[in-house]
Amino acid sequence: MKAIPPLDSIDQAILDLLAQNARTSNRAIAAELGISEGTVRIRLQRLEASGVMRITVVTNPKSLPKSMYAYIGLEIQSKQIRNVADSLCAMPEVRFVGLMLGRCDILAIIQVGTPQELSDLLSTRLSKLPGVRRWESWLGLEVVKHDHRFGHVFAGGTAR
Repeated sequence: MKAIPPLDSIDQAILDLLAQNARTSNRAIAAELGISEGTVRIRLQRLEASGVMRITVVTNPKSLPKSMYAYIGLEIQSKQIRNVADSLCAMPEVRFVGLMLGRCDILAIIQVGTPQELSDLLSTRLSKLPGVRRWESWLGLEVVKHDHRFGHVFAGGTAR
């Protein structure tokens, strides 16, 4: 991935409009912002190529067949943090991996369909990762808010 370019006010306005409705046409964005459609197209290409944005489908987590969420806090040997994070990212059930300050070194959010799948993941795969000292899990009972604009809270870093 290329270096993420600094965003100016036009880039941010384009992203804000698409966050409200990803189907907004380049023409509508251009009209809203008072710029040309070609400018919108070029900026969108740059933002996508640099990894600042990507267009994707957002699903309602309550509608998915695998709707059991667990939040896993992991304590990791310091030299293994990045390796464990990379291993977690490779697991299809893992939906979020974040390096943390505080009680845990890594926070992972996983999505599975049954308690047995959760147990298998924790006991046979996650706990056997080299560098994992201990982990603690919390089962999500209900998703009260799921904001697809979650990416907007990050000021920096990378996303996979």
